[in-house]
Amino acid sequence: MEHWAYPYIPSWADPYYETYTWPCCEPEQTPASYMFFLFSAKAQPLFLDMRFADCCYGITFSDLTLGFDDLGLCCGIALDLKFYFTKAGFQYVLFEIQNVPFICCGFALDFAVKFTVQGKEVSIRPKWVGVGNLCVQVYGDIDMDGASIAGIAVYGYKIRCELAPCHFVEFLTVLSPEVVDKVEEIIGDVFKNDEMEYTRFGFCGPGCCGAAYTVDATVFFKPGASLFGFSRVVVNMEVPLLANFSFTSAFTLPSIGDPEMTMGFVFRF
Repeated sequence: MEHWAYPYIPSWADPYYETYTWPCCEPEQTPASYMFFLFSAKAQPLFLDMRFADCCYGITFSDLTLGFDDLGLCCGIALDLKFYFTKAGFQYVLFEIQNVPFICCGFALDFAVKFTVQGKEVSIRPKWVGVGNLCVQVYGDIDMDGASIAGIAVYGYKIRCELAPCHFVEFLTVLSPEVVDKVEEIIGDVFKNDEMEYTRFGFCGPGCCGAAYTVDATVFFKPGASLFGFSRVVVNMEVPLLANFSFTSAFTLPSIGDPEMTMGFVFRF
């Protein structure tokens, strides 16, 4: 229960209590006071908050909130529900889904859908909860104006998510066609035929004689290509056959043209 008199206003009252404004009584009325009553009940995950107010004219019902918090679904995903109405009637029902995995490395999304009497509101909030190792590299150069530094020119960036030893996801993006050559001067010859970005997946597993097989698949993209800008897929694989003898293969599948495949062997000594 809260009680206060004009002109005092608790720091939480406005805007927390949506309908509260001073003076709620006529200025000449004495005493000009306000009372606030909150009934709260919780039985995890359910909760109920019911509020009443007395603004000089007696206690009246203000609003009611009913729902549940952190209802576990699976894989760390939680669901919240909030149903809210006032003495004027239904106001909204809010659904929130938290910690939906996104891409890799602890990136997740929180979804919220709010249904009101006027319509529907949808919001998406990305976040990082810190699982896995994240590495970000930015490619660029110093922009010189004579002997002075005018700024920094950024050519592109790479994001690499280490999920486990030799398991990773990697994203590389060049910001404009004019600087593809400058990025390749740093990372080597990677792109072909106007390609500007790729997504690479890598993984491994136990193989012969204590060694491990490795596989990486790279999907390249370029502006104007069909199917989300896809231009080609390149898959590289190495499989140990003996302690110092491995089979290697590379497969290329372009969006236009014939696929290519090469095979070979590597002998280490």
